[in-house]
Amino acid sequence: PQREGLRERDAILSFWRQAMSVAEIYEERAAFSFEVFPPKTDVGMEKLCGTDGVLEKLYTLNPDYISCTYGAGGTNVGKNLEVLDKIKKDGKCTPVTHFTCIGNTKADIKEKLQTYLDHGIDHMLALRGDLPFGWTGTNGDLHYATELVKFVRKEFGDKFTIAVAGSPEGHIQCRS
Repeated sequence: PQREGLRERDAILSFWRQAMSVAEIYEERAAFSFEVFPPKTDVGMEKLCGTDGVLEKLYTLNPDYISCTYGAGGTNVGKNLEVLDKIKKDGKCTPVTHFTCIGNTKADIKEKLQTYLDHGIDHMLALRGDLPFGWTGTNGDLHYATELVKFVRKEFGDKFTIAVAGSPEGHIQCRS
């Protein structure tokens, strides 16, 4: 009986976490989350997303959301969507994509973000992103996360809940 009550409580918590945006959660309390990196191999994907995989273990801790990053310059971004699709399908918490301006034109950004929306992924962490070794600029139309946020709002309105990351001491490449 006690175990059944715990399962029912977890189902109710999961429902409410899916119904609330991360922004709404933060208005009420601190959120609890995990960040995962998409594996580069099928074996790694199975370990992360498969039956009794890492995601299943993370869900037992009732996170509010799980964010998924990808490599510098957008490497491994395809697996990012696979991981987020799995989190969305499982319905245990909100999936959040990392999204960078590195190597992206405005047209690329618009197309990629529409793909996320088409998959039901409507939360993003907007970042400039790490520059791959040897790059001196973003190799794209936008250079800072602030520009990315403005562009997303212009193109998509409030369809995305957007978070940003900041450095309390100031970013090492920022003058102000």
